[in-house]
Amino acid sequence: MSTLFLVRHGETDWNRSGQIMGERPVPLNRHGVAQAQRLAESLQGRPIEALYSSPVARALQTADILSSALFVSHADVLRAILAHYLRIDLQTARQMRIDHASLTALDINGTVTDLLFLNLTADTRDPR
Repeated sequence: MSTLFLVRHGETDWNRSGQIMGERPVPLNRHGVAQAQRLAESLQGRPIEALYSSPVARALQTADILSSALFVSHADVLRAILAHYLRIDLQTARQMRIDHASLTALDINGTVTDLLFLNLTADTRDPR
């Protein structure tokens, strides 16, 4: 059995203002760095064998902070991975909330996948 941890990159100023960044090298803002640092602290002591990241700057910056932890990418990529392993359609997966610097985990055992948790954050303040 393998556990797959999925992480969304931390917040950027562009995220905060609702702009789409694409592949632009937009860095994490101070809040995004703090989010990633808190998440890294919460993952300390877990046996992580590999870390994979999107090549986009904000994901790489988050991955660098989490270098002792998980898979770092973007919300829609994580939703697609969840749809695949949980055998749900992409439209349903699109309804899943994936916050910045959030952690999602799957237990994968052959053809059986269990969702351990979705959108767990170390940030306790309400983003609304």
